[in-house]
Amino acid sequence: MPHLDWLALRGLTRKLRVGRYDLVHTHTSKAGFLGRLAAERAGIRHVVHTPHGNVFHGYFNSPVTRLYVWMERHAARRTSRIIELTEGGIKEHLAEGIGQREQFRVVFSGIDTAPFEAAIARLGKIVDRLEKGDLPLEESLRLFEEGVKLSRAAQERLDSAEKRVDELVGVDSQGRARTAPFDTRGDDT
Repeated sequence: MPHLDWLALRGLTRKLRVGRYDLVHTHTSKAGFLGRLAAERAGIRHVVHTPHGNVFHGYFNSPVTRLYVWMERHAARRTSRIIELTEGGIKEHLAEGIGQREQFRVVFSGIDTAPFEAAIARLGKIVDRLEKGDLPLEESLRLFEEGVKLSRAAQERLDSAEKRVDELVGVDSQGRARTAPFDTRGDDT
């Protein structure tokens, strides 16, 4: 429904102009295209896009696929950064002529939860043993000390993960956007 897309583009452009945003972050192909086009029309200089996969092979028929590739090429020229989950995703975009290598960054999805899960599992076993109440005092103290260390380590992992999310999302503790100079030099930082 192209007329609905046009209405969405007009409305989004209006909202972006009124909001006077410093940065727009878009997602997916069609919505990302409309968002990046609206950001350009609203005069927003810093635009980040996260594709979440692509539609380059076998998702649509050939004419529709070509249209989406054209849209991505067009929008990439108006995008400060393109965030991919893998290096393979970057290679797929570049192979289709979408974007320049220096525009791309990899942000891996999620965190390694195995150490956290192992610590929580061990902590559960320690609690079970201590709750039985049949251990000698020295053994109880040793297990309690191990539990405290595991608990602190797990909390540090959670705090670190939360900090990483905050840095990616860019909001302060009140939910307001944080601003910082936007690096457009194209280095690998």
